[in-house]
Amino acid sequence: MQPLAPEHVRPRYTGGPGSNRDPRAHAEALRAAVELVDEVGYAKVSMEAIAKRAGVGKPTLYRWWPNKASLVHEALVAGPIDFEFSYVYTGSLVDDLRAFIDQTIRWFSHPVVYAAWPGVVADLRADEPAWRKMYQTFTEPASVHLASLLEMAAARGEARADVDASTVFDAILGSCMNEVMTPGRLPSRKGWVDRVLDLVLGGIRP
Repeated sequence: MQPLAPEHVRPRYTGGPGSNRDPRAHAEALRAAVELVDEVGYAKVSMEAIAKRAGVGKPTLYRWWPNKASLVHEALVAGPIDFEFSYVYTGSLVDDLRAFIDQTIRWFSHPVVYAAWPGVVADLRADEPAWRKMYQTFTEPASVHLASLLEMAAARGEARADVDASTVFDAILGSCMNEVMTPGRLPSRKGWVDRVLDLVLGGIRP
């Protein structure tokens, strides 16, 4: 972690009622959350600190997000971290799966995600509505993508038609999360992606 940086001077934005978010204020809140997690760690970040850094009133943040974990989660998934998950269809099961596994571990390996994810998950588990929203915005779309590429692979004869896509997804996501949750182990993609790919292919090929 980097030491806490001096306070950034940013314009103060007015919030909007409910979901009517000022896009500039919304973007600044996500950026402030990422910066603070990177500087001091997730546990030391507060909604007040995010609001101050972003130039947004704290009540405004609470109109948009129910808690810190929800705000930080959105910042990790759709915020300003230098990573964007893309859904790849190459027409090859091996290439499609490799891209999916590689992107998943790259996201979990991002320094800010690595620093924040355990705390975000722990906090969201205590808030069922926020936990469900997190699942719908990140986990569910990725699961649907994996199911679709497995279905297309089965139609091409590259995978069994009876493969349970949710089990394959759990195996991949669980492997990635285990890398993040293991103390002192910063995930390395070198060789890891191909090892997981081989295990998955062994269970789904005809």
